[in-house]
Amino acid sequence: MATAESAARPLPRVREIDREYWEGCRQGELRLQRCGSCQEWRFPPEPRCPNCLSSDFRWEVTSGRGKVWSWIVMHRKYFAGLADQLPYNVALIQLEEGPLMMSNVEYPNDEIQCEMPVVVFFEQISDEFTIPRFRPTPVELKVS
Repeated sequence: MATAESAARPLPRVREIDREYWEGCRQGELRLQRCGSCQEWRFPPEPRCPNCLSSDFRWEVTSGRGKVWSWIVMHRKYFAGLADQLPYNVALIQLEEGPLMMSNVEYPNDEIQCEMPVVVFFEQISDEFTIPRFRPTPVELKVS
């Protein structure tokens, strides 16, 4: 028998190194670490740059734009707290700045495509957490 706790939506575990990331999400900003030495963007947050091993970094707001790199559709219950959302997608998004990030695309699962341009939006899932999700970038209409 499922308890209220077992059916709760899974929440992220905040580490000191990624606290700024989660605070940015709460404020509607997709913030990533950027190396102070080689300028490489990185995700997930880490104390050293994987490119040059520098420990010098700063947090910067990204464009929030990217493309679907790959995705799967979950049809089976993996987390009890997400059972009411089945089937849902789990997508790997390549951000314009370079890093890959796992998220969801708010779009019909059977219409998602690789290279689909997407933009971030933020969903508050609890009092403490707001998570980044993505939706297709609106098509720009050319006025003639």
